Amino acid sequence: MNNRKYINIKKRSNKIIRKNKVNILVVFVVLFFVFLISTNFSFGKNELRTKEIIVSENDTIWNISKDICNNSNDDLNIQFVVNKIKKINNLSNSDIYAGQVIKIPIY
Repeated sequence: MNNRKYINIKKRSNKIIRKNKVNILVVFVVLFFVFLISTNFSFGKNELRTKEIIVSENDTIWNISKDICNNSNDDLNIQFVVNKIKKINNLSNSDIYAGQVIKIPIY
């Protein structure tokens, strides 16, 4: 009779240990995904550096992009930089105005 109680207790403890292992594994998986989401999946990606400028009276996004392309050692496309500026500043079109502060990419 004592032997049966021992076996039952052992089986229960093994089940508890297995459940705990599964629970710990689930917690680690969830924490891993939370970590990935919080880092914005930026492993191996270069973060885009920006600087703020104040738009002058005759500035356009095209002219600003052209200056960035001319001053960069990279082989940049003006339209690419225009789109990047619009994206960085959440602009739906290319309209900017004098005195506006916008962020521009640094290459």
